[in-house]
Amino acid sequence: MLIPVDLPDRQRIWIDLAVSCEVHADSQHTLAKYILKYAHVRGTYTDEQVSSMVRRSFAGMIHNGVPRDEALQEISEAYGISPASVRALIGDAAGEPTATSF
Repeated sequence: MLIPVDLPDRQRIWIDLAVSCEVHADSQHTLAKYILKYAHVRGTYTDEQVSSMVRRSFAGMIHNGVPRDEALQEISEAYGISPASVRALIGDAAGEPTATSF
């Protein structure tokens, strides 16, 4: 799951957060506690790196005839990024203005 982190110098990095097994929790609170205890960071990426990956994925899906909304949803699920964040990263490619923050 990629999580955007805004830094004080107005830059953004993305943290690739992983949970090593499937978790069944009875509440969001229980899940949050589990993630805080057992999740680990697999890597960090710049905003440009994530934007490039997401844009490439989106362009490939559109080229292969996948409808825009379906492509946005699939990319969201594949990268673990909210649909709103995917739209912001894709910006003009999705026919929308580029957002500067999430």
